[in-house]
Amino acid sequence: MVILESKLGLTKVGKVLEIRKPFPLIGHISFGIIDRGYNNLQVRITTLCSLSCIFCSVSAGPKSNREREFILRDPEWLYEWIKYAGNFKSSFHLIFDGMGDPITHKDLPEFVKAVREMKNVKSITVETRLFPANIKTLEKLKDAGIDRLNVSIDTLNEEKGKLLSGNNFYSVKKVKELIKYAHEELGIAIHLAPVWIPTVNDEDIEEIIQFAIKIGLGEKFPPLGIQKYVSHKYGRKVPGIMALSWKEFEKWMKKLEDRYKIKLLLDPKDYGLEKSERIPNGYKKGEIVKLSLVEKGLLKNEYLAIPPKKDRVFTLISRRESLSIGDIVYAKIIHDKDGILIAIPV
Repeated sequence: MVILESKLGLTKVGKVLEIRKPFPLIGHISFGIIDRGYNNLQVRITTLCSLSCIFCSVSAGPKSNREREFILRDPEWLYEWIKYAGNFKSSFHLIFDGMGDPITHKDLPEFVKAVREMKNVKSITVETRLFPANIKTLEKLKDAGIDRLNVSIDTLNEEKGKLLSGNNFYSVKKVKELIKYAHEELGIAIHLAPVWIPTVNDEDIEEIIQFAIKIGLGEKFPPLGIQKYVSHKYGRKVPGIMALSWKEFEKWMKKLEDRYKIKLLLDPKDYGLEKSERIPNGYKKGEIVKLSLVEKGLLKNEYLAIPPKKDRVFTLISRRESLSIGDIVYAKIIHDKDGILIAIPV
């Protein structure tokens, strides 16, 4: 396998790009830190996933056709960026999520440990499908200082689990055992987050609600956060299934709330979230910036690009065949929401 390194902290191993100091960790949707204006920060350390769920909104996993995958390799460098971000928030929650599954990163406990001792970090959550995790993984995360696991599990049926996950090695039974171990033996809060795919897993959603009630979830955080199936432009689409409107989704959630006497329609306050000062963004939509192309991006026709200050990372979108890594281009910023920076050549 060909391994290429750069002075920017990038190491290419096949199609995977490993990221270390001094590469900037704010600006990209796939890796680093995202601030959406609440007292929490999304932390993304990998785009890799062991599953290829048939409804995945970001088309992750072994069946992905992405141009590049990204993985952070430097916990201390992430700590420095979170410390910087924390200067603008009195206290905040961290959630390790992503366009992959954080649990697949062997150094996830080290990343958790690196940020756990920060005085203004209120809680640390990992969003995962718990595959391929084991008891040792959970114990390491507990020791590192994790508070909660947001577990995506869409059925309690073994065969349907393999179908929905796109992986014959996926085991619902094992995931259930890990959920119970984390909750009952380690005291980690569990929040189940199934995706409801209308007509595909209607009964399964109810069984998951019953499972959450049976094992006593919900002592510290809401036990369930049922997700609406959405057909995304770059995601996988379930054949023959139309996404419901939010009105239709909420109508069924209310029925389930009445049936099981449990809150399912949640808002940010249920997670302890409130509006907060944002990390300042020195780049604005409509602005023309000078960018250096440093690598291919997540998808076709995308590039990783950095400005002269090297303080942010941009996604440059261009269908020009003449562009090459190392080129300097002038580009117009077309997106700056939540600090995610996207530009096109001018």
